[in-house]
Amino acid sequence: MSDNFRKDFSDKAAEAIKPDSQKGVFEKAGESVTNAADSLAGSAQPNSDKGFFQRGADHAGNAKDSASKEGESFIDSAKNLVNSASDYLTGNSAQKPSTK
Repeated sequence: MSDNFRKDFSDKAAEAIKPDSQKGVFEKAGESVTNAADSLAGSAQPNSDKGFFQRGADHAGNAKDSASKEGESFIDSAKNLVNSASDYLTGNSAQKPSTK
C-alpha cells in the first residue's frame, strides 16, 4: 500500500503494463502529471517517514531515472564523437589537429 498523498502502486503497475502505443494523448499526459506529482511528493517526504514498500518503490524509481539519464548522456556523447570524427574526415572541422 502506498503512503498518503502518493500514487497507488496498483495504478503505477497498470500504467507500466499497458503499452504506450495503446494509450491516448490525454492518458499519457495524465500519467506524466501524476508521476511528476508523485515524484515531487516522494522527494519532499523524508525516508524516515515512508513505509517500507514506499521507500523501496521510491528507491527503484530513482535508480531507473538515474540509469535513464546516464544512458541518454552516453548516447549523446557517442553522437558527438561520431559527428566530430565525420567532420574531421570530411574536412568540415573548424579545428584540425596539426600534422608536424
